[in-house]
Amino acid sequence: MLRRPAPTSTPRAGRRRRLPLALGVAAVVGLGAGTFASAASAAQTTTTWYSLDQKPATTSSPAQFLTATSTGQVVLKGYQSGEWRQQWAPVYPEWPASPTITASSPFSDFFGALKDCIVNLGCPFTGGSPYGSPRKYVNRMYAMCLTFQPTGSITTRVVVSRCGGTSVASKRQLFQVAFADKTVAKSGIPRTYTDVFGTRADDQGRCLDSAGGSSQPGTNAAALICGPGSPVGTSAWSQQFRFLQSGSATCKQNYPGTLCGLGAPVQ
Repeated sequence: MLRRPAPTSTPRAGRRRRLPLALGVAAVVGLGAGTFASAASAAQTTTTWYSLDQKPATTSSPAQFLTATSTGQVVLKGYQSGEWRQQWAPVYPEWPASPTITASSPFSDFFGALKDCIVNLGCPFTGGSPYGSPRKYVNRMYAMCLTFQPTGSITTRVVVSRCGGTSVASKRQLFQVAFADKTVAKSGIPRTYTDVFGTRADDQGRCLDSAGGSSQPGTNAAALICGPGSPVGTSAWSQQFRFLQSGSATCKQNYPGTLCGLGAPVQ
């Protein structure tokens, strides 16, 4: 037979009345924890690393990927899964310094700017150029930038060197591709072949290539005169490269342009 519970004593009633207060405190603590968690997650950033695949010369030609070496030379080799020497990330021109602020607006312009972003479907990339803005390409292993290094009137070596700010050398680290910023902002880098061409005055008209147009593994990368139809994605196979996602890393963003999973900079 079930027994009727004994009447609740006054002290227990007091504890029962205090329960909502305890729950309220717990709720506040939970909210605080959620707030801090949100703030922590907002400080997280993820870097996508890409391997640059050169278009094969024929259907039977081996696939080759842009690969940095310990000597600084950049060569074309077969794909190796997880190989940091074959992983690159596009960054803004001033990297590793903070980007230059070219314009700012007061808070009262916020909603107008938001409307502009929605209408243009690519905030903040609203330009209509068929080419992307100049970018540096940082190698994950060596924390150095892809660089055109002239060796003659026609041939230019491709190496990795220390990423600079506004020096002549750093200007040889700026490249464009035939993908509009708006397209990249909306959908990511397309998985189609494109030219990678220099933007510095001395390097305009030069495209990333393989030395002598060779399709053999281990061939040095070079910067040669862009072929007919370049830079719109219709030049020779040897000047066509594709960005394939080959890795990613997440970390706390300590400053603008933080790259996650980056190797130690080469001194």
